[in-house]
Amino acid sequence: MSKKLKQYSVSEVAKMLKVSPRTIRFYDEKNLVSPMRVEENGYRVYSE
Repeated sequence: MSKKLKQYSVSEVAKMLKVSPRTIRFYDEKNLVSPMRVEENGYRVYSE
């Protein structure tokens, strides 16, 4: 049985962490966090 992970956008993650979406993108650029996938349109999708 596989657990379905909740998926979050950059803005949702930013709100949870009380930082700006730009901060999340910066962390991604510096490889401090990484999205579970990047959509064709460039949107980053994060999981728990």
